[in-house]
Amino acid sequence: GPRSVGLVVSLLLPVCAYVGARTNKRNVLTFFCAFSAIRLLFLVLTLIECNATLSWLHHCVRQCDPRMQPAPKDCPTETDWEWACKNLDAGQRSPQQCYDYLGDNLDELDQAVVVALAVGGTLAVPLLLSLWW
Repeated sequence: GPRSVGLVVSLLLPVCAYVGARTNKRNVLTFFCAFSAIRLLFLVLTLIECNATLSWLHHCVRQCDPRMQPAPKDCPTETDWEWACKNLDAGQRSPQQCYDYLGDNLDELDQAVVVALAVGGTLAVPLLLSLWW
């Protein structure tokens, strides 16, 4: 499936860099640099999306308790709460249970994003250097 293709391409990149540098084949190095740039772009976009989602979740936990009636306009609907919990692997929960779950687990989500930023930043440096080189 798609994950297998992603794995093959991810393993192919270092091979392209090695073969291109070893044999001085410009087209192989060009492929490596171009594909590395595309991966870097998607990494940056993913990290931006994670940060935006986390900011929205913080807003929801601070200002959108489902018990509040009427709910503020920028707060999730019942369907949104159910979708959020389902996509966070929290299972089927009522809006209030989902709100409580997010409130209890938001610190762990923060830590996961920090780790992703650290790993992403660590991966970005060699990619940027390879593009510059």
